[in-house]
Amino acid sequence: MATMRTFKNEVESDHQSVVGARKTGAFSLRFVFKNVLTFCIVFCIVFGTALTCLFAYSANSASGKTEDGAMPSNAPSYDVKGASAQRAYEVSDDVFEIDSLSDLLIAAYCYGLTDGTSHSGAVSVSLAAYDNFKLTNNILCIYQPSDIEALDSAFGKDGWGRGDGEGRALTNVAVGKVGNALTIFDSLFSDFVGTFDGNGYVINGFTLIGGAIGGDGENAGFFGTIGVGAVVKDMHLRNVNFISVGVKNVGALAGTALSDLTNVTVQGIFNVSEGTNAGGIVGVLGRYAASPSEIANAKLSKAIALGEIYANNVTSVGGMVGNTSSGTGSVDNAVTVMTIWATGSVRLVGGVIGGGNVSNRCFYIANSLWKNSVCETSSNESSNDMATQLESYSNLYRASASGYGVSGQYYLSTSEKSTLDMADDHYLGDASADASEAPRESKRLCDIIDVYLLQYSLTKTTATIDGKTFAVYARSDKSLLVGSAKGTDSSPFIISNRQSVTLFREFRFATFKLIANVRLGEDDLRTFKGAFYGKIFNDKSGANAYDANGYRVFVKGYDGSPMFEAVKSANGIPLESY
Repeated sequence: MATMRTFKNEVESDHQSVVGARKTGAFSLRFVFKNVLTFCIVFCIVFGTALTCLFAYSANSASGKTEDGAMPSNAPSYDVKGASAQRAYEVSDDVFEIDSLSDLLIAAYCYGLTDGTSHSGAVSVSLAAYDNFKLTNNILCIYQPSDIEALDSAFGKDGWGRGDGEGRALTNVAVGKVGNALTIFDSLFSDFVGTFDGNGYVINGFTLIGGAIGGDGENAGFFGTIGVGAVVKDMHLRNVNFISVGVKNVGALAGTALSDLTNVTVQGIFNVSEGTNAGGIVGVLGRYAASPSEIANAKLSKAIALGEIYANNVTSVGGMVGNTSSGTGSVDNAVTVMTIWATGSVRLVGGVIGGGNVSNRCFYIANSLWKNSVCETSSNESSNDMATQLESYSNLYRASASGYGVSGQYYLSTSEKSTLDMADDHYLGDASADASEAPRESKRLCDIIDVYLLQYSLTKTTATIDGKTFAVYARSDKSLLVGSAKGTDSSPFIISNRQSVTLFREFRFATFKLIANVRLGEDDLRTFKGAFYGKIFNDKSGANAYDANGYRVFVKGYDGSPMFEAVKSANGIPLESY
C-alpha cells in the first residue's frame, strides 16, 4: 500500500487556525485551533422521567432558539425538543444546526435514532431523532476541550466512541482526546435518507477507515449510503485521509449514492485495496436492478475532486465516481485534479468515472492515470461518445478565476466565474450583513488548488461592500512551499537545490523550471516511485523551454535508472551521474 501524505492548509479566524504539514512518506497534520462556543440556557420544569422521555422522542414544537448565556457546569449539555436539560446547539424549524465537531457527532447520533442504529445505554440525557441537518460554520475535525465536554455530558464520560463495554454511543468513531483528529470507521451516517445541507461550509481534516470494525463490507464514506429520496447538497470535504481494505464501494462522500448530489467538492488522499468500486467522491452512483421499480437514477453535478488515489485490486476506479451502475448514474459539470495509481487486478480506470458514462462537461488531467505499470494516455472514457476532455494542469488552472477579492469584491456576482469554476459559491449578496454569518471559503478550482495543494494560507477578515460589512477570507499572496508560483507553464515551480527537487514528487502533474544544476545523493532516487505527468524546463538562457544541453539533476553513482517508473512528457527529467 502506498504511503500517506497530506497537504498543508492554514486558516486563521476567530473560530479556527489550521496549520498542517506535508511530509513525504507519512501522513501528518498539525492543527492549532481556537473555538469558542457561546452556550445557551433554557429552563423547563421536570415532571418525571416518563414525561421527559415522551418530550424527547416526540415531534412537539417546544424547540426554538435558546437565549444567550453561559451553561452551568453541572447542567446536561445536550437535550433536544422539549426535554428538561440545557443544549448548546441550535434547532430551528426542526433543522439541526451544526456549528462544531461535537455538534456533528451529536447530529450523527440523533440521525441514528431514526433507524435504530444508535446505541443509547450510556446516554445521560434524552436526545431526539432528527433527519434534517445544516452546517452553520466550517467544521475543523480536531477535538477541542469544549467538544469533549459536550460529548461527555451527552453520553457520559467513557460512554462514547469505539471501546469496551455495552451501550456505548457513537461506536463508529474512535474515542477522542483534546487535539486528536476525528477518525470515522466505515461511515458517520450509515444509511442516510434525510436532508444534509452543507450550506457552503467546509468539513476539514478527518480520517476515514473502511473495513475496520467488521461492518457489512458494502459501503464506506462520510455517508455509507445516500438513499433514494435523500437530499445532500453543498458539501465540501477537505484533508480527507481515507484508508479502506475489503469494502465493496468507497468514496469520500458516500460509498453508494442513489439520489442526486449537487455542488460537491472533495480533496484528500485515498488508499483503497481489495474492493470493487472506488471514487474520489462516490463509489457507486445510481442503481441498476432487474425490477424497474428498484432502479435508482442519480446525478452528480457541479463537482470538483482533488488529490490522489492509490488502488490495489479494486475493479473500477475513478477520480470522481468508481462506477455508474449500468448507466443509472451520470456526472456533469465536473472537473478533477486527481491522480490515480492502480495496481493489481484493476479492470477499469477513469479520470472522472472508472466504469460507466459521463454525461456533459467533465474534465480531468491528461496522462494522470497509472495502471499496472503503464502510464495511461487516456482512460476508458475516451471510447465513450461523451464530452469528457483531457486537459493539462496548466489549462485546468488557467480556466478558473479566484473568488478571493476579485476587483475588490467577494463572491458578489456569478459573472466572475470562469469556464471550469463548476461549483457554486455563496455570494455575499445572499448572505446576512454585519459579519453575522461565518465566512465561507471560495469554491473556485484555482482557489482550492492554491489553499489545499500549494499551501497558500487563508485569513479571516471583513469586507465592506455598499456600506455593509461581511465576514470573508483573504488568501495570502505567497505560499511557504512554492512562493508565488502556480506550477503552470507560465508560472513554473522553481527547482534550484536538493530540497526543492522533492517538489517533483509532490506535484507530479505540474510544470517545473531548473535554474541551476542540482546534486542528489545515491539513495535519493529511491523515494521517487510511480509516474511523473508534468513538464521540465531547463534552458540556461532562462526561456521556458527544454534544452538537451541545459541544467541537469546529477545523481551520485547514477546507473541510468529513471527517477520515476514512467514519464509522460515530451522531455524526461534530465539525470546524469557525478
